[in-house]
Amino acid sequence: MSEVKLNEHGVNANIKAHILPEEKMRKLGFTDFCNERWYFCKMIKFPNEKRYRNFEISFGVSITKDNHDDLRIDVLDNDFCQPFDYQYMLERNDRHEISLIVREQVEEWMKYLQKEGVLSGHIYGEYI
Repeated sequence: MSEVKLNEHGVNANIKAHILPEEKMRKLGFTDFCNERWYFCKMIKFPNEKRYRNFEISFGVSITKDNHDDLRIDVLDNDFCQPFDYQYMLERNDRHEISLIVREQVEEWMKYLQKEGVLSGHIYGEYI
């Protein structure tokens, strides 16, 4: 990983959050079950093949409602309740199949959230 300035949660500091009106946030898929945060979570979809059957990895974005700088972006291995660092794995092996699938979908969700105006500053392929 090249030198990237990170926020206090380990997220690329160039990525910024923008809270939109409540109706729009909900339409985009954000929830606020925890009243002080907006949360967006999507499961990574794997091909319907036996070798991918046991992977449960999620992509999540959490933004504090009263502090847009408190941004968290997590890719989690739900089976082990820990981060899934696909970017590090791809640095070590650029053909790691699971990480390639995860990267593709994380980038699609980042593109979606930027297009809709919730996030800005992410460049495709750059450390998240």
